[in-house]
Amino acid sequence: MKSAEMDEIRPGLSVDVVISTDFAREITDVRRAIIYETSEDKKITISQTNPPLTRFYVNKGVTVTFFTRQKGKLIRAGYFGKVVDILQYRLQSGETVHAPVIALKSGLDLFDLRMHFRVRPTSDSNMRLYYLSEQVPIIDISIGGIRFSHKKKFEVNPGDIIKITIEIEREKFPTELKILRVWSSYTDRRQHEIEYVSGQFLLLDKRLNYLLGGKIFEIQRESRAKELNLIPTPKV
Repeated sequence: MKSAEMDEIRPGLSVDVVISTDFAREITDVRRAIIYETSEDKKITISQTNPPLTRFYVNKGVTVTFFTRQKGKLIRAGYFGKVVDILQYRLQSGETVHAPVIALKSGLDLFDLRMHFRVRPTSDSNMRLYYLSEQVPIIDISIGGIRFSHKKKFEVNPGDIIKITIEIEREKFPTELKILRVWSSYTDRRQHEIEYVSGQFLLLDKRLNYLLGGKIFEIQRESRAKELNLIPTPKV
C-alpha cells in the first residue's frame, strides 16, 4: 500500500472487524482476525473470523479497527470497507483455509469500540454488580450498558429505571440503569428460575467512566492475548 496513512496496515496485525451495530439494544458484532496480506489497491486478506465471514457477507460493509500509537498514547483506529471475496488461502504449514478479502474504502479514522464492545469479566477482574444490596452475576459489560442474571428474586421489566451499584477494584459507584430487555432460558432445567436482564447506563460519573473504560481495555487485551495463540501462521 503506497499511501502513507496505510503504513499501519501490515501482515500479522491483529484487527477487530465490526460487522454491525445495534445502538438501541447496545449490541455490536465484533470478530477478531489477523491480516495475512495487503495490496496496493487498498485490499487486505485476513484470517477467518469466529463466527466465520461467509459469502453472505460479500459486498456488505464492515469496519476494520486496530490499536496503534499516536503521540505516545495507545488508541483504536481503523477503516470502513467492504467484503469483496472469500479466498482459498494457503498457510505456511501448507493447510488451505478460507480467508476474507476486504476492500478499504475510507481514510484512517478513530474509533471507540468500548462504548459498544462488551467484555465478559472473570473472577480475576475485580468487578461486581449489586442490585437491592444483593450481588448479581455479570454476563458482560461495556461503557454503555450491562447484562446480568438473577434467580427471579425481584421483578424488572423493559423500560424500568433501577438503581444499581458497580464495584471496581473495591471502589463502589451507585448509578442508574434503564432496562432494555428481560428474558429467560428454558433449555436447562437448572436455568428455569434464572432470568437475564440487559440495560443501558444513564448516569456514569467521571471516575466510574475512567475505571470502567480501563477495565474493559484490560479484559479485552487479556482475551486477545489468549486468542492470538490459536490463530494459524500465514505463509511468507
